[in-house]
Amino acid sequence: MKNIFAHKRNIILIIALILGIAGFFLLSTLLKTSDVIENFEKYRARDWAYYANRGDVDAQYNYGECYFNGFGLERDYEQAVHWFTKAAEQEHIIAQFRLGWCYFDGYGVEQNIEQGFFWTIKSAEQGYVEAQFWLGASYYYGNIPDVYDYEQAVYWLEKAAEQGYEPAITRLKRIREVN
Repeated sequence: MKNIFAHKRNIILIIALILGIAGFFLLSTLLKTSDVIENFEKYRARDWAYYANRGDVDAQYNYGECYFNGFGLERDYEQAVHWFTKAAEQEHIIAQFRLGWCYFDGYGVEQNIEQGFFWTIKSAEQGYVEAQFWLGASYYYGNIPDVYDYEQAVYWLEKAAEQGYEPAITRLKRIREVN
């Protein structure tokens, strides 16, 4: 009988040892994965820089995102604005929206509501659904100082809803219930 318990105890110890080793390797793999991701971001940022400096509009936008979010680079809002501007001036609608956001919130530039509206409306007029939704919500809730315009809110939310953008459809429904 003693032999059976000793045998079971040895099996449990072996299983615990195996699980411990597996846990160690899993943890080391996860730590290496974060290094891989960080290195990938650095290489990706380097690639975006290469193409951005050669005039590729998508690369200019993506390079701006790298700076804005600190992906593979030190976070630098001024550089983000620089690259968003280059892409926005070439009609990149997401870059226009991001540049508008920078102007609204003062990221990398002096806060300028007029420039914020200029770039965001430009993006929304070209059909960028997030810009349309953001404008609609901002006009309705007055997120921007001294800006409340029910008609503009409904106009931009309808534009976004026409593209099937669920948050706009829901917000529009709520607004119409209240008004």
